[in-house]
Amino acid sequence: MHLITLSLLLVTGFSFLGSHFWIAELLTHFRVQLMQLTLLFILYALWKRKNRTALILILVALINYYPVLKLYLHTPHPTAPPTHRALLINLNHTQSNQVPALTEIQTINADIMILLEVTSSWLKTLHPLLQSHPHTLQHPREDPFGIAIFSRHPISHPKQYTHAPLDLPTLQFDLHLNQQTITCFATHPPPPISPSLYHARNQQLQTLSKQLQNIRYPALVLGDLNTTPFSPHFQQLLEETSLLDSTQGFGFQPSWNVGNPLFSLPIDHALHHPNIQINQRQIGNDIGSDHRPLILDFHLIER
Repeated sequence: MHLITLSLLLVTGFSFLGSHFWIAELLTHFRVQLMQLTLLFILYALWKRKNRTALILILVALINYYPVLKLYLHTPHPTAPPTHRALLINLNHTQSNQVPALTEIQTINADIMILLEVTSSWLKTLHPLLQSHPHTLQHPREDPFGIAIFSRHPISHPKQYTHAPLDLPTLQFDLHLNQQTITCFATHPPPPISPSLYHARNQQLQTLSKQLQNIRYPALVLGDLNTTPFSPHFQQLLEETSLLDSTQGFGFQPSWNVGNPLFSLPIDHALHHPNIQINQRQIGNDIGSDHRPLILDFHLIER
């Protein structure tokens, strides 16, 4: 029991060095899982009447849970009309049965749709969307980094950036919502599953931060950022851009790793300017991908 307690202490402490070490940053994403694992050992320690060990483990659980708790400490704006709907889906470029995803997309019926891992095959499946969403930007790729935009409302000033060292795209465009305009970014950095990909992801987030500081309208960033709200690099992006995390007030909403709920993580994100207020944020149904849809209802205010 002492070895388990020491291990949980060391793992938790090491995870707070995520700004400096790749492995430590990976551990930051599993705050909920570390807390749940610790709770099991707390119960065991109490059963064995090891009260001092239980107190140490309670401290470990609280340290891991505090960043999660902060996601609930905000009041959303559920009733403020009129609202617009945004949809983010990572479709999975290897998915063969594409019809369920199209059906779900049409059911959600968002005003603006950001679709990731779009291939030429996916574009053929998604073609019916043009009937209701004629404004589109399409950058298909045969790897996991294609992007397509479908919008009910007009879009203008489209830009495409590529990020070194992997030349992955980010799409930027102005979205005209009746009498209001916002600037949208759609992006998909690589997963940090190796030191080189970890640095490539961080570099893409840093470039995105610079792009966000040179725009005219309120920003809305939608993307599979391959990071969670608990990462110091994610928090750095928020601090540098003054954007807000749409998760605030809606709690822990895992969207990735559909096939393994125990290790699901919230890596699909919507970041927004303070003038964009969130009415509702929800995770959609299983569409056959390893990601679930992120559905965002929002409205704009004037300040």
